[in-house]
Amino acid sequence: MSAFAVFSAAGRWYRGNCHTHTTLSDGKGTPQEVAELYRTRGYDFLTLTDHWKCHEEVGSLCRKGFLVIPGIELHPPARTPHTAVNHHIVGIGVAKAPSKARMQKQTARSAIRHIERQGGIPVYAHPYWSGHSIEQMREGRAAFGVEVFNNVCEVERGLGDSSPHADMALSEGFPWRLLAVDDLHRPLRDPAGGWLQVRAPALTAPAILKAIRRGWFYATQGPSIRALSIRRHVCRVECSPVSSIVWHMEGPFGRVARAEGQPLTSGEFDMRPRLGRTRYVRVEIIDAHGRKAWSNPAWYDARRRQWSDDPGPARFRRAGR
Repeated sequence: MSAFAVFSAAGRWYRGNCHTHTTLSDGKGTPQEVAELYRTRGYDFLTLTDHWKCHEEVGSLCRKGFLVIPGIELHPPARTPHTAVNHHIVGIGVAKAPSKARMQKQTARSAIRHIERQGGIPVYAHPYWSGHSIEQMREGRAAFGVEVFNNVCEVERGLGDSSPHADMALSEGFPWRLLAVDDLHRPLRDPAGGWLQVRAPALTAPAILKAIRRGWFYATQGPSIRALSIRRHVCRVECSPVSSIVWHMEGPFGRVARAEGQPLTSGEFDMRPRLGRTRYVRVEIIDAHGRKAWSNPAWYDARRRQWSDDPGPARFRRAGR
């Protein structure tokens, strides 16, 4: 699979939020109210992820051009010492809840397995807000991805941007994709702060879930990534007007381009001097209001000297190790 294939894939972009709470758990809006809120704000799909509970029948919440997908949020205990907060594992596309009493005695891996057995997509939620170190995140390494941004964590505590946690995990070889979400609890306060742009052939649950599993999406607070590619180890991005474009790699091996005078709408980074020093590259753009968009990582296979969307190369040792 070539690097950043989503930006040349067939289909169209669909906007969706994949972490949402309602009155079924600790949210302040009913499922009907929350679904209507996102529909009227121009979203194409929404995943309802209440704590320990699933919306098994979401068909009545769907409308023409608006899809609701069932989900759940599970909270197995963290086994690593020195943390007061359990793991938060979101399951996208899950319609059956496990036993809460049983799961509260099990591990993050058990929660991930339950989500996968239900055909869902497990996501490690808001590690910055949770105060989790790389040791705690290792317990959830089997997840599909991590919330690089969580809006309610930002609104309530200023702890919404987990980019450093994502880079720590990617640098250690975690095969994680990066998601931005609202984690909505209060409809008048929390919506439309972070979402996914998913490239899919149709607005159906199977098509959206398949596209997410393939990594055919990017995360954003508003800025748009319009094109992204790697050719001969040069990474080029085209985007909506921004003040900065950052190519993140392991440690100090990335690069930042900043606007001088006119906003940036494109940029490129010759990565050849960094080959063998990093497992991945990801692109982050920042607009004049501080809002960001995040690509998923592309992975470098040092043996084949190739970049790929497949996180499998994350398991390969870098040259010199």
